[in-house]
Amino acid sequence: METGVDVRRVCANLERHAHQHARHTQLALEFGQRLLEHLDGLRITPATVLIQGAGTGWLRDALTRQFPGARLLFADATPALLAEMPVASRLQRLLGARPPARLACRPEALPFANGSLDLVIQLCTLPTSDAARSFSEARRVLVKDGLLLFSTLGPDTLREWRRAWALADRQQRDPTGRQLPRLPDMHDVADCAAQAGLASPVVDMEYLTVHYPDLATLITDLRVVGGGNGLTDRPRGLLTPRGRARLLQHLEAQRQPEGLPLTLELVYGHAWNTRPLVTEHGRPVIPIRAAGPR
Repeated sequence: METGVDVRRVCANLERHAHQHARHTQLALEFGQRLLEHLDGLRITPATVLIQGAGTGWLRDALTRQFPGARLLFADATPALLAEMPVASRLQRLLGARPPARLACRPEALPFANGSLDLVIQLCTLPTSDAARSFSEARRVLVKDGLLLFSTLGPDTLREWRRAWALADRQQRDPTGRQLPRLPDMHDVADCAAQAGLASPVVDMEYLTVHYPDLATLITDLRVVGGGNGLTDRPRGLLTPRGRARLLQHLEAQRQPEGLPLTLELVYGHAWNTRPLVTEHGRPVIPIRAAGPR
């Protein structure tokens, strides 16, 4: 599922705005908490949990409450975001609190042994990663009957922004493709998980509309939270004053009483790893247990 995203560009943008990102956590926290609601009804008591796309630790408190005995590992492709994660105070350290385990890595290359994690959470990492490789890596590091929980964005995301660009830049052959990545349908995401060898993928979606008071606030969120325009075929020049005025005109035409709307298609999913255990060299492992009393 090719999204046309320059990952290094997105990571560089997020690095540059990492300090601001720590203050713009409401949207990411809302998305993450909605994802965790999908654990309700799933019988799982993980000992080790990896949160990929952890950012500044948005889900830290929620996961600590949900799995109080679990070891939590926070991973992100942007080290500067992890550096903004709150750490234990001096008093908390004196009382025995340990600093959070933070790892800078991409979901396509996880620094963990085969079958070493009970739960992997991918928090909206698919739009800027190779979904097939990410799912395969999750399957590799999960224990047998371990769970992958993931979220991503669907193709209806930012439809107001796409519509405004299409109207403001009609001379371009594909104006919408110049500003936003190509996001896969949720059925394609489920197929990708199944092809990676994960069992019983379940995917659903919902719409969330965010309202902004003005264009400046909207653009700040797109730049700080979303990493800006990271397309490989993005225009290299700046938006002209006339182009900005046209964009604002078409966005204002969609204004609602609450403000400028921006729709997010939130996609959630989970799948199980039912494969047998394997060694580091790929050989199957057959667990041998002592026989019980006859």
